[in-house]
Amino acid sequence: MAGIRKNKQRKTQASKSKQNHQNQKQNQYQPKKSVQKKYTDEDLQEEVLMIQSLLENSDQQIKNNQLSEVYVIHLQWYWDWEDYVSYEQILTGQDPKTNKYFNKERPGPINKEIVEYKKKDDYLQYPEQMKQFQYLNVITNDEFSGEMDAKLVNKEVWDYLVAKYEGYEIIRPVRKYNVKEKSLHKAELKMIRPDIIFIGDNQIQFIQAQDEYYFKNKTPSQMLDIKSAQFAQQWKVKDIQILMQKYYQARYDLQKEPQARIWKLDTFLTFDQIKMGFKDTILNQTFKVKGQLLSDDKIFQNLNLGKYLKSSSFLFVEIKSDKQNKFLFSQSSIQGPLLEKGKPYGYCENCIEKKILSFKCQCQNAYYCSAKCQYEDKEFHGNTCEQAFDSDNDEEYNNKEIIVTDKLQPEIGLINIGNTCYMNSALQCLAASSNYIQFYLNNEYKKFLKEFKKEENKNENLFGDDLDDDKLTVKFAKLMKLLIDCDSKQEIYPYSFKTQMGKASYLFQGHAQQDSLEFINIAIDSLNNQLKHLSITSNEQLPKVSKKEIEENHENKLLLDKQFKIISQGFAKNIVETFLGMFKSVITCTLCANQSINFEAFSTVSVPIAHKPQFNFIQLFYVPKNTEKQIQLFTQKYDKDTDTLQNLMENLEKENENYINSKMILPTIINQSHIENMYMYKDLQTLVKNIDGHTSQSRFLVFYEIEDKLENIDENYLPIQLSFTTSFVFPQGYESIDICSAPRIIFANKNEAYSLIYKKVIEIMPDNDQKEQIINKFNEIMSYQQLQKEKEKEKENSTQNNQKQQNNVQNKDNTKNGNINNAQYQKTNNYQKIQTQNQNSLKQQNNKQTQQNQQKNQRKNQPQTQNQNNIKNTQNSIQNNQTNNKPLNIQNNANQQQQNAKPKQKKPFLLDILGDNEDDKEQEEEEKKQKQLEEERKKKEEEEMRQLQLKKEQEEQEKQQQIELQKQKEEEEKKQKEIIFGKQLDEFEIQEVDNFFQSLDFKINLISTKKKIKKTNICQFCQKNNCNNCQLEFYKYQNINQIFEKNENYKGKFELDIFWQKKQLVPEEILNSKINLQNQQQQDLKINLKHLNCPSIRECLEQFQQPEYLTDDNKWHCDQCDNKQEAFKSLQICQTNQYLILSIKRFRNNDKGQKVKNNQLILYENELSLKGIANSLTSNNNNNNSKNSNNNQNNNNNYDMIYELYGVILHEGNLESGHYMALTRTKDQWYKYNDAKVSEISEKDVYNHKDAYILFYKLK
Repeated sequence: MAGIRKNKQRKTQASKSKQNHQNQKQNQYQPKKSVQKKYTDEDLQEEVLMIQSLLENSDQQIKNNQLSEVYVIHLQWYWDWEDYVSYEQILTGQDPKTNKYFNKERPGPINKEIVEYKKKDDYLQYPEQMKQFQYLNVITNDEFSGEMDAKLVNKEVWDYLVAKYEGYEIIRPVRKYNVKEKSLHKAELKMIRPDIIFIGDNQIQFIQAQDEYYFKNKTPSQMLDIKSAQFAQQWKVKDIQILMQKYYQARYDLQKEPQARIWKLDTFLTFDQIKMGFKDTILNQTFKVKGQLLSDDKIFQNLNLGKYLKSSSFLFVEIKSDKQNKFLFSQSSIQGPLLEKGKPYGYCENCIEKKILSFKCQCQNAYYCSAKCQYEDKEFHGNTCEQAFDSDNDEEYNNKEIIVTDKLQPEIGLINIGNTCYMNSALQCLAASSNYIQFYLNNEYKKFLKEFKKEENKNENLFGDDLDDDKLTVKFAKLMKLLIDCDSKQEIYPYSFKTQMGKASYLFQGHAQQDSLEFINIAIDSLNNQLKHLSITSNEQLPKVSKKEIEENHENKLLLDKQFKIISQGFAKNIVETFLGMFKSVITCTLCANQSINFEAFSTVSVPIAHKPQFNFIQLFYVPKNTEKQIQLFTQKYDKDTDTLQNLMENLEKENENYINSKMILPTIINQSHIENMYMYKDLQTLVKNIDGHTSQSRFLVFYEIEDKLENIDENYLPIQLSFTTSFVFPQGYESIDICSAPRIIFANKNEAYSLIYKKVIEIMPDNDQKEQIINKFNEIMSYQQLQKEKEKEKENSTQNNQKQQNNVQNKDNTKNGNINNAQYQKTNNYQKIQTQNQNSLKQQNNKQTQQNQQKNQRKNQPQTQNQNNIKNTQNSIQNNQTNNKPLNIQNNANQQQQNAKPKQKKPFLLDILGDNEDDKEQEEEEKKQKQLEEERKKKEEEEMRQLQLKKEQEEQEKQQQIELQKQKEEEEKKQKEIIFGKQLDEFEIQEVDNFFQSLDFKINLISTKKKIKKTNICQFCQKNNCNNCQLEFYKYQNINQIFEKNENYKGKFELDIFWQKKQLVPEEILNSKINLQNQQQQDLKINLKHLNCPSIRECLEQFQQPEYLTDDNKWHCDQCDNKQEAFKSLQICQTNQYLILSIKRFRNNDKGQKVKNNQLILYENELSLKGIANSLTSNNNNNNSKNSNNNQNNNNNYDMIYELYGVILHEGNLESGHYMALTRTKDQWYKYNDAKVSEISEKDVYNHKDAYILFYKLK
């Protein structure tokens, strides 16, 4: 009884080793014993060869149906045995030891894992007189799945293996079944194990004789003698009936075989309910049973037991009463489970667990705890119940009406009930088609439902299935109402609708993955078939159009409207007004130009993936030299084999002649904040690889406009990179540096004044009044410099002229005198030489003095460091001695004394006797030594104190030196304001420079490389510690070359940072000139280079309408030629409706006949123009949309119909492991539906999605 309702909770033998060991001892049957011995490798090889010969004979007998019974070996045990004996290796001639399991772990008893371990009293035991059924005494458990889990052998194989490994004997008869007039021999492997209750006259008399005490203290199994039985799933109820009659006769030793009836008790009944139910009905003699009578029902008589019985089922075997000569029990009129706290409570039909049973089948015989259990059990319950596939109560939603223009509850998802993502995604997109589902939401569909008859429906249904009612339409309407206006706002289980779709088409009956487009087509057609089609009234006749009229006026709007009215007669009202469109098929004979024109309807259009030639494209930014102008993004096509960077620049100039000069362009590669490389006419392909092959996605090709032609720029020009930054304060309070703009490039002549860099920076700034003032101030400074230089030149020229005049006068005097005083001349020369020698000696003295000063400083520093080390050592020694509570240095001296002391010599014998005086002398000597040690210690302490005083004095000196150094720095800073590289400035110049710097909103800092020395960063340009980008100095009397000569060690790049202290001070033109495709105006110009080689959905539509050449086996029979001819066939979209569903043909067969997926990216945006593709709307839309209906009656090829995207179905993965998702728009927000998970998605992530499969458009 313990295992009756706990089949799902039973665990395997491996996880219950202890419990199974105990159960084996209690089990009535034990495995056959084998002689235990240690097997050698040779024994196992012999065993393999023996089994091989036995198995060949066994397999042949089974194949030829020569056996009446077979022995079952658990397949897992057989595989373990093959590994143990290295079966395959030995048969193929390999070394068996190559298998790591060879002769390692010997398999246990055969079939041990699949035998049910129960006590003797828990299951039926068939006696010896029922020998043919004794094989049922060994019960298999849930681990045994039947034919897929068994190795069938004959008796010889079984006996040989059992003799070696022991085992539980499982025998199954092989019976002959007739299936469609063909004989089939099949072993009874898959079993079911229901519980059995026998009630006859003996049981009735026994129960009636008991008192209340007995019923309170006895369990249901004890009172009713409940047993477990085992039956083959192929059996019929008649087989059980015969077996139970024989068993009852044998058990009670009856002379005559009794008659029996088989009942199936309701699954929801609990043990106590069964016990008390039989007790009450027998004591009251009402004899009512809550269950179904199987043996007298024709439905159950013809079905196999596996179709309506489970191992959790309860069977009641009613024995015919001999006293009354009839069957006493009848079916109870009270249906359904008993209530517990006002709710039905009992065992669920599917999961067999005690729960509240909130769901039930309309047959009132099956109750479930959840919709999921009801759905999972529908196929099993559907074997005996026609209503199993439609068990929902639809009354509440059938009467509910909803009017919407958009989805009210976009956050409601559909739960995946077994590979149903294809259905869920399609339903979400159909629910977003407001005009289509409005027909179902306001219950208008009820007016158009057909009165179904099976015979008529079989002829009408396109799929040949038997749709004998309107349940599909009712379930679809209910599901749409739940998606649009669900009060619970929870996920929905689409079980009922899925069941009806399974009846509409066999494709959707199981749990296999299907195509979403195929589901949409079948769903629309199946819903259409359950509604009344459009019909012509008695006052209106069906329009007729002749073949000649079609050939002459097939593009006329009136004729197209007539044709649409004709083909729409086969469709319902809601399809005609929403999805139905019209194709025009034209076949043209290549020989005689004869045409055949036909029209056909469509609800979806499958377009091929258009072929597009592949080109190479590159994106580049063009940066003008003036920051006031905007940065522009260009996309250029190039040939990777022939084009160079120079070609690219020239092509760009041709397309923008008035704006770009290719000779004044500097190509560079930059990231968002820094220029990485400057290219001078380098190869284009390597440049592209440098950009695309880099891991960073923020690298761009940039063309900089420069002030002069690139060919004129030589080594004398210095390229200077300018970065633009500002400080940004976060709400948390900390400050950060923010990049304002893309970097710029300026060129400065190395021979020009260093201060001209300021002017170049100011000139590239946006034009404003402040800019003019700053330039004027700069010019004033520079003009004053020129005046000063001119005055100095005039003075030099005047002095030179005076000297020339004096020299001329002296020369004249000398010529008059006739000779020159040589002595005086030598004196002057000697005087000049003495002067130069004095100057050189002064220089040497100065150099010597500087060297001596440096040596003195070093000498001063050396004793300081030595003194400091001595002081540290003394301090450490003091601390160590203090811890040992000994005076300073005494311990060390004592240790040295012990080490230096000589070992004591033995005294002579007489001294030992007369040695008292000598001992006193030794004591006096030791006292002297101790006094000496104390004096030495005092001296050392005094030295240490003196050293401490010296240290204090040194520290005071260092402080004074620091104060003096600070004074010197202050004086140098003052001099720097007044002197610029040795030139003394007057008060006017100082004032002008200060005014110039104050007029700037920004600072120009030099971004120099840093060298880390210990813990400080030293600027390699200014040689200062922790320099944070030193400010660019205003050196107006020296050029750039002179600056670099003074900084010979500097080898870094010359980069400047234009820094604003506040972001508000930065000009707007600079803030809006970042090279970033995500955050700025270039986003509108953003072009994914991969997209340029990808076809658009419109190009796919154009490809769809291209003529197809019919030849070979596809030739067309021309009426005019009266023969098969080569022809061109074209299929054109003639008229479209409110909605347009376009699917992309991603799935195709390859050369090997295998179905593969094409992952080509298809471009699509929010709007789709059908200009030149479809020229008119269907007649029912002419007056519905004013924007698109103008001039509809006219034949105008330029007429444009614009559709707006509102839904996308995505397909991820491949054919083997794919997944569908839906994207739909509600009002202005897009939502992503991943089955039950619903989330918002940005609009940019919807368009041009790489996994787009089906696109839903609505007329704008």
